[in-house]
Amino acid sequence: MKKKYLLTILGDFDSEVCNLIANELTPIVDSPNLKYHYAQGSMLIHFESEVDHIEIHEFIGVITYGIIKIYVLVELTDKVSVNMPKMYSDHLFNLEKNDNEINNEEIDRDNSIEEEYHENVALLLEEIKSKVKKPSLDFLLEKIKSKGLSSLSDYERDTLNEYSK
Repeated sequence: MKKKYLLTILGDFDSEVCNLIANELTPIVDSPNLKYHYAQGSMLIHFESEVDHIEIHEFIGVITYGIIKIYVLVELTDKVSVNMPKMYSDHLFNLEKNDNEINNEEIDRDNSIEEEYHENVALLLEEIKSKVKKPSLDFLLEKIKSKGLSSLSDYERDTLNEYSK
C-alpha cells in the first residue's frame, strides 16, 4: 500500500546536491512525481512509496552518506501539520501535477553519480524490494478496473507482467 512521506533534510548543501538526492530517491518513489522545496540549508521532499518506512530510512542513509548528516523522515498523514506559503504548499503537496519537478518516468539515473555508487544503490534497492509484499493479481486487476492502468506503480506493472507469463 502506498504511503506519503515528507523528508526534511538539513545541512550545508546547494541546489546541485538537492537534485542529486531527488534523482537518487526515484527508484523507491511510486507517485507520478517527486516534489521538493529547497531553501538555504534545508530541503523538503514529498513522495509516495510502497516501500516500508524503515527500508526507506536505510535507503536514504545510503544515498546521502557523506553528503548530509541530518534528515527527518515522517509518514505524511492528516496528523502532520505544515505551515508554509500557499504557493509552496500547492506545489509541494500535489504529487499528480508535473510542474517541472522530478517526474518519475523521465529521470536519467545513469548520469547522476558514479557507476560504483549506482551498483550499491541497486543492491540495496533489490534487498528492499524483496521485502515488499507482492500485490495479488486480484488486487492489481481491481485497481486497473477502478483507477485505470496508468494508476499502477512501476513495481505493480512489473508484478502484473510476471503474472502474465
